[in-house]
Amino acid sequence: DYDLHLPLWDKTRAVIKGKYALEVVRKLITPPAYNQNNQKSGIDYTAKRNAWWNRGVLFPAAQRTHASLVGMLGAKPPTVELGSTLQYMEDTADGATASLDDVVKSIANDVVSIGRAGALVDMPHNEDGLTRAQMSDVQYTPRIIMYKAEQVINWREDIRGLIDVRLLETYEDQIDDLSWEVKTQVRRLWLDENGNYINDVYRDTHLMPDMRSTPRQAGALLNYIPFQFFGAGENSYKVDDGPLLSLAEINIGHFRLDCDNRDNLHYHQMALTVLKSDNDEPVTIDVSAGGFNQIGQQDSLELVQMDATGAGPSEMERDQQRMIMAGAQLVQDVSNMTLGAKAMEHGASMSTLKSIS
Repeated sequence: DYDLHLPLWDKTRAVIKGKYALEVVRKLITPPAYNQNNQKSGIDYTAKRNAWWNRGVLFPAAQRTHASLVGMLGAKPPTVELGSTLQYMEDTADGATASLDDVVKSIANDVVSIGRAGALVDMPHNEDGLTRAQMSDVQYTPRIIMYKAEQVINWREDIRGLIDVRLLETYEDQIDDLSWEVKTQVRRLWLDENGNYINDVYRDTHLMPDMRSTPRQAGALLNYIPFQFFGAGENSYKVDDGPLLSLAEINIGHFRLDCDNRDNLHYHQMALTVLKSDNDEPVTIDVSAGGFNQIGQQDSLELVQMDATGAGPSEMERDQQRMIMAGAQLVQDVSNMTLGAKAMEHGASMSTLKSIS
């Protein structure tokens, strides 16, 4: 499931972020196959391909739709019901600066876009039992640690629920007084043969024994993994399809057409002046606005310009309609839209939001 969905997550996130984030999936956006057989042409075909890419403008359909859906979800503040010992979470849910509302928005951002997010409940390590005063101090309290779908690289479950979760993390390794290197590690959350929860860390595939922890609650080991999946359909280990995946696919197709269209315009929009002459000597023609040319009696001058076939722009307009049908939240002319059609469009958006919320 992870291998299948990872490139889809990358693609969707890139389209939402904008054109230059599409470098992540650039291999999926094939440029024209320029003829490279003519070695004498002196044309830099790599530069032509880059120019083809750079001229394209990404239509912000997925980006705007993502912002609209997340905004609609956040239009009404969530209802918060916390016991007295958990009141601190409303302001510092992550143990630092993120409020519970911030955590909700973080979950909504990922679930609306790719349909998946994860959260681990953990607390700072301490050898001794905490006093009542320490339990109310934020530096000692449990907090929610968010993980993106890309970080949850493996998981297993049985009738008890989750029994093994692998999380990809980064850490800083100090090289000298002035520099650090960012490296990766894998955190393994698992239940041992007795059903007790253990939190391990692996670096370079080696278990770090000094980093193992066995969290306790009221003195007893936990018999479950305090990790929660969030999905677009259900909050389970199963991977839901991203709500914006179809829209992102069409958005990329629209971008490819825009690259083609602008490339075509760049080379063909200018009129070409053609001089037909019986004179064997080279003739200089001035095609500027104030130019003056004198030609021979047998010569002729012709202006050639590309016909506006409109195939590319027409297909781009059809793609925009496809994006609307796929749920894009765009400003559009509704003067010709029936009430029933508008109600269906509204209902489609609301069904997605209701499922996610």
